[in-house]
Amino acid sequence: MYSLREGSEAVEFACLNKVNILFVGEFEDGQTRGVGSEPGDKRYPYLHKSPRAVKLYLPFYIMTGNIHCSEGQRVSDVLNLPLRFFPITDVEIHPEAGNDLKSGFVAVNKRQIILLEETVVPTT
Repeated sequence: MYSLREGSEAVEFACLNKVNILFVGEFEDGQTRGVGSEPGDKRYPYLHKSPRAVKLYLPFYIMTGNIHCSEGQRVSDVLNLPLRFFPITDVEIHPEAGNDLKSGFVAVNKRQIILLEETVVPTT
């Protein structure tokens, strides 16, 4: 667990109020754990989604990554879904204090978002 006030701490179990959580991700030595399944190996109903590059401003953090939208869905539609947390992939986390982090997946509390920008990824 990481707190801006208390730094990093290894805990076996923690109870937290979801309202106060900014985002959740799993990190090991600055990296996330590997993905479990191979591309194309879908053991569940699959709905194709397109990644949309975004930049999120949260208290004490700036985060960049991809929100995934279904066909015809906008980023604002994802934000208006009834769930409190939504997934972002290929995430770069820039805290006000401390070192930058990278993660393949982070769940963000949409009630903690101050500003969200949809960004344009440069083409080569």
